Amino acid sequence: MAEYAEEQLEQQLPELQQLTISGLLNPDEAAQLLRKRRGFEYRLQKREKRLRDYQAYAQHEVGLLLLLKHRRAAASYYFKRDRIEASIVQRLHRLHRQACYRFQERLDCWLAHARFCEQIGHPQMASKVLARMLQVHSGREDLWLAAADWHWTDRLEARARWLRQKEGRKKSLKDEEKSEQQALGMETDADGVPADARLSAPAKEVLQSAQLARAFLLRGLRVHKRSRRLLFGLLKLECGLTAWLLHRRQDLPAASGIDEDSVAAGEPAALVLSALLETFGDSTTSRSTGEDRQLLTGLLSAAQACPPVADNVADAAGAAAADPDNEVVAKLDAADGLDAAREVWAASRDTAGVRALRRYCQLEAASSRSAASIARVRREFERLAGRLGPGSVAFWAAYLEFEDSWGDSALVGELDWRARKFLKPELLNAYNVARLCPHMTS
Repeated sequence: MAEYAEEQLEQQLPELQQLTISGLLNPDEAAQLLRKRRGFEYRLQKREKRLRDYQAYAQHEVGLLLLLKHRRAAASYYFKRDRIEASIVQRLHRLHRQACYRFQERLDCWLAHARFCEQIGHPQMASKVLARMLQVHSGREDLWLAAADWHWTDRLEARARWLRQKEGRKKSLKDEEKSEQQALGMETDADGVPADARLSAPAKEVLQSAQLARAFLLRGLRVHKRSRRLLFGLLKLECGLTAWLLHRRQDLPAASGIDEDSVAAGEPAALVLSALLETFGDSTTSRSTGEDRQLLTGLLSAAQACPPVADNVADAAGAAAADPDNEVVAKLDAADGLDAAREVWAASRDTAGVRALRRYCQLEAASSRSAASIARVRREFERLAGRLGPGSVAFWAAYLEFEDSWGDSALVGELDWRARKFLKPELLNAYNVARLCPHMTS
């Protein structure tokens, strides 16, 4: 154990020499730094490993980086970074990797490593850390969502900052060469490839971030099959990418490698939307109605940023609500008393639609609330089930609403099963929307 600790300290000697030669640390400070590191290295070699020893060592090295940054700025000395700061960063990566390996069950170890990678401008390394973390903690849906969200937002911002810094450090010579190439009509990038043959850097970063985020969500769906939260996260990602592409489509060259027409039409997002709506009709993934409504409300909000998907949601809602029946409803409203309303309904029940049936049910059930009235309304629904049931989502929504509000709520489950059996397959998604948001069919 002591041999390994001394070996690690010997590897740090070139770094300490550069610190003293450059004047960033005086000899006494360098000797004190070596003593502290020796203590940390020996503590890490104990038989019983403790997380706080790794954390203390890493905190010490981060403090050293901040001190060097301050002293470099004060002395205007920015050389030897590859021999000083790079060595410290490698040591910090080693400490974080060892802590994650020794304490894999500790989620804070993984997140601390990913956060450190992000802070020093290494988003690719942070992505690898998150992928390794999810191999260990694959059972948590929230971690898959957080990793995908980080790639779509924080990683993109980190890469944008890095690109801006890189752009600011360009030499004037390269700017002059670029100006000459533009004047000659031969603009090329740093690799000598024509600029119109690849994406601009911001667009390329957006597509890479979306690809990584999508990969995390799809891998999460392999573990958590038909997870509504992961499908909803994937839908938001596809909606955001589609909205971005509609806004920046003119900036994408032919070498983008994506089917622009398909994405711009919202086809990927529509597929995710269809899969998400199907889960609401799956008894194995059922949740409380309140949670379902909250999730679908978020779905509708996310779809507003993507017009093609918003149209698909609107089509489903419209299929659930389409049933004009104004004339019969007007006669029922103008009827003088319940007996007159019953006569109007008896004369028009063979051709009446769902809106008229709903209005009659309201008048019948609200007037007396007797068992006879409830039974009469239930007979009307059963009489019309053969004609309206297979092709009308609104009919089943009205029937469910009646039993839940006026009739027997214990029959709601049986009615829901009948509706799914009666309805045509292409109407099931619309039925799921109507089931979760009854206001769409009212």
